[in-house]
Amino acid sequence: MGPGGVPALRAAGLPAVRGRPFHRPLPQCPAGPGGLEEADPGARGSAGALGVPADPRVLAARGLAGESQAGLPALYTEEGLTLKPRRKARRSKAAANRRAPALPTAANERWAMDFIHDTLAGGGKIRVLSVIDIYTRECLALAVDRSFKGEKVAAVLSGLKDERGLPPRITVDNGTEFTSRALDHWAYWNKVELDFTRPGKPVDNTHVEAFHGTFRRECLSQHWFNGLEEARRTIRNWRDDYNKTRPHSSLGQQTPVAFAGGGDFTQGRIGIRNSQS
Repeated sequence: MGPGGVPALRAAGLPAVRGRPFHRPLPQCPAGPGGLEEADPGARGSAGALGVPADPRVLAARGLAGESQAGLPALYTEEGLTLKPRRKARRSKAAANRRAPALPTAANERWAMDFIHDTLAGGGKIRVLSVIDIYTRECLALAVDRSFKGEKVAAVLSGLKDERGLPPRITVDNGTEFTSRALDHWAYWNKVELDFTRPGKPVDNTHVEAFHGTFRRECLSQHWFNGLEEARRTIRNWRDDYNKTRPHSSLGQQTPVAFAGGGDFTQGRIGIRNSQS
């Protein structure tokens, strides 16, 4: 209370504050044989504001340059000051250069797969899982659905296993469907290696990216699907035409099905055995 029984806050012209103001007393530092404990409070306050790493500068300015750096965290604890946890220094890892995998020399030696999206006439979304044989350029599967999980991708690959067997390696990106536990289990039990591309590097899966460009240009952009079943039917017909009728310049103007019987890679390009006989 101020003079005359007037509250101190009102006498000072300040707004009234409900409750009693709380002042937390600063912890008292135990007496010690000199050093920071016996320095003036200003040294301790300045040191606390700058943090432990900056304390030596404050100590030097206060004439306490001889204080040990190792003892500062203990003094912080005694003073009740904030002490940030010490983080482990991150080890810099060398970026491993991804080597281009060797070109396959036979059918069913290496596949590639990825997803491509499209929109139905009614506004719904569809996803298409494409699987290709890198050697023959055959489109092995174009599975169409509204969504995919790892289990559904594994089911598509199991169907291909019954038709023509499995390759030792399949190139995929880092999508959740390919990194799922279900597909990882499937690959383990079927002895198939999932060759993951570098995150954000579609150039690591160039064959399927090139196929998607053709698929988008010649099929998806040419049709306006009214429903899921129409999309499946149209895409299935296009896949048959792509494999059996459409010639490929990289296959010597042969179709993938015709080339599957006799072709070879020569210096990164496909050569036709028949032309060399």
